[in-house]
Formats: sequence, C-alpha cells, structure tokens
Amino acid sequence: MPTFAKQLLDAAETALASQLAIPASSTYFERVAPISDDECPALNVAVGEARKIGVVGSEGEYDLIELEVDMSFSVHTRGEARTRVADPFVDAVNGALMRDPSLGGLAQRLGLFSLRPRQAPAGTTVGIADVLYRARCLVRERDLSIFTH
Repeated sequence: MPTFAKQLLDAAETALASQLAIPASSTYFERVAPISDDECPALNVAVGEARKIGVVGSEGEYDLIELEVDMSFSVHTRGEARTRVADPFVDAVNGALMRDPSLGGLAQRLGLFSLRPRQAPAGTTVGIADVLYRARCLVRERDLSIFTH
C-alpha cells in the first residue's frame, strides 16, 4: 500500500487535471530542478511536513493517527506585475482543489494555509506564488497509508 504522501500526490494530480490554465505537461510533482522562463506557466506540487495531531483509534496493536500534512503548490509565471500575472493560475489551481476538498475521500479536509509570492533566482523573470494547503487525514501507523471509512 502506498504511503499517505504518495496517495495525496496522486489525488492532487487527479484534481488538477480538471483545471486548464496550466497544461498537464507543465505540472510537476516534487521537481527539484529550477523552472525556467520558457517553461512558464508551470506548477510544482510537493508534500511537506506531516504533524501528528492525535490518536483516534487503533487497528490491533497499531494506532490510527490523525495527521496534518502540508501540501505545497508552487505556481511559476513569467512577467511583470507578478501578482496580476499569477492570479488566474492560482485561482485555477485553488478552484480545482476546492471542487473536492476531501481529495477523493482521502482527506477530512484540505484547506488553504498560506500564500507567499516570491521571485525566482537572479537571471530569470519568473515569479513564484507558493500556495500552502494543509490536509487532515487519518493514517494507519502500521504502513502509513490513509484510512478511509
């Protein structure tokens, strides 16, 4: 069984397929290499820190735990007035995710936590809007897979 991180990434990929602002060919999952000007608009999705909220039950000798998982959606755009350029893409990504904030039943709730605009490294005109969501999910301690009812 895949871990909660892989399950959440797969669910995000499915959800994002419904938005048309950023093509699937420019949507990356946990890309490490910088995104260049000519690749914009682009989106990079990654799972970040997961925090244990509490124990909600057990399955035999293993706990069923509630986790809060950071999911980062970094929207890369090119051009001046960074916020104006990025806004329709941020809106499209948010709209796709909020159509089903349970990510197909994997999360109790996916919610916006923060949005931070920043500039890519010198030598590029790429602006980045880092949109951080937090997903709450129930996870089996024995294999770190998401528990669904």
